[in-house]
Amino acid sequence: MEVFTEEGIPSYAESAGGYYSQPEVETLLSMLSVIDNPKQDIALAAVLRSPYVLPFTDEELSFLTIKYGSLVSAFCLFFGRKEKFFHGSREKLFLGRRRKR
Repeated sequence: MEVFTEEGIPSYAESAGGYYSQPEVETLLSMLSVIDNPKQDIALAAVLRSPYVLPFTDEELSFLTIKYGSLVSAFCLFFGRKEKFFHGSREKLFLGRRRKR
């Protein structure tokens, strides 16, 4: 909080510590890591597991990693086709996946 105050940015927090361990902040930091270096599977997985984006399950992330070699490869192959993410696009990533019964 001190940094914000020093920079003249108004801010408020319930507590003085633990700001960076809040889920929203962790998700944003992971997203910034992916923007900085898009080849980071761990940061990408953190963003994709976040309830603030499109929450993928651990099973789905594992499937994509096994099928495409990495999460980055899965999304690069999918979005490299110039397709827009629309309803039903998520299912296309999982073609060939067996459904649980």
